[in-house]
Amino acid sequence: MNPIIYITLTLIDIYSWAILIAVIMSWLISLRILNPHNNLVSSIYQFFVSITEPVLRPIRRFFSIRSGFDYSPIIVYLLLNFLGYTIKYYALS
Repeated sequence: MNPIIYITLTLIDIYSWAILIAVIMSWLISLRILNPHNNLVSSIYQFFVSITEPVLRPIRRFFSIRSGFDYSPIIVYLLLNFLGYTIKYYALS
């Protein structure tokens, strides 16, 4: 496999995990399982929000939040998976 394609697919996977971690941390903070006033928790959460928010914000504006549920992480996750599978399909054929 081409090294550039491999790095691209790896970055897509890492970003997908970052979105998943940010979503799970936001749930745990809202359920008061994690304390947002803890410096370590706050630093980790702010890191993941800062790297995922630039991609989630435009999707969030396009698909407004309905009934208190944010669909933007799901949409971005699906788009990243679609992009990864498309790259694999055309790179390996």
